[in-house]
Amino acid sequence: LIFISLWSFVFAPYQKARIYNFINPLADIHKTGYNVFQSTIAVGSGQLIGKGLGFGTQSRLKFLPVPQSDFVFAAFAEEWGFVGSFLILLFYILVIGRILYFASLGASNFEILFGMGIAIFFMSHILVNIGMNLGILPVTGIRLPLMSYGGSSILMTMIALGLVQSVNSSKKAVDIADNLMVTSRSLVVNS
Repeated sequence: LIFISLWSFVFAPYQKARIYNFINPLADIHKTGYNVFQSTIAVGSGQLIGKGLGFGTQSRLKFLPVPQSDFVFAAFAEEWGFVGSFLILLFYILVIGRILYFASLGASNFEILFGMGIAIFFMSHILVNIGMNLGILPVTGIRLPLMSYGGSSILMTMIALGLVQSVNSSKKAVDIADNLMVTSRSLVVNS
């Protein structure tokens, strides 16, 4: 009942078109569904090992919109195929695993929760971007970390990774200081 009243009285025509496009992106491949349609063609045409670096027809011939930022995964999947896409996902799993590992080394709840927040930040951006490239999620403009072009995106990604690394570095500094304290105390006791 609430959705029906929102649909009838609140939603603008372009918002209704976005909902239609999300439910059935192939209904209007020349207008609202164009980006998703071209993206799924690019991902599918990569097949197992891809077309080769620089030989992606969808991205190089400008059929794929914004291949350097929003649809970078589709352009990559077209040129590197399933194998390259799998390696990228493996790389992201490794990065997120390291972030969670550094978070587990945190000395306080803040450091642990901060690291977990950065891991969730990365996972959500990765899932949303790849989902929209595959046509599973609506196109939102969220960039793929460490791959998409964009100054503010790269800056925030590097700041987040630097802060997670600083948690690890401060833990090592505290461990070294604790070891020096224990060593100096044992020297005092033994003398």
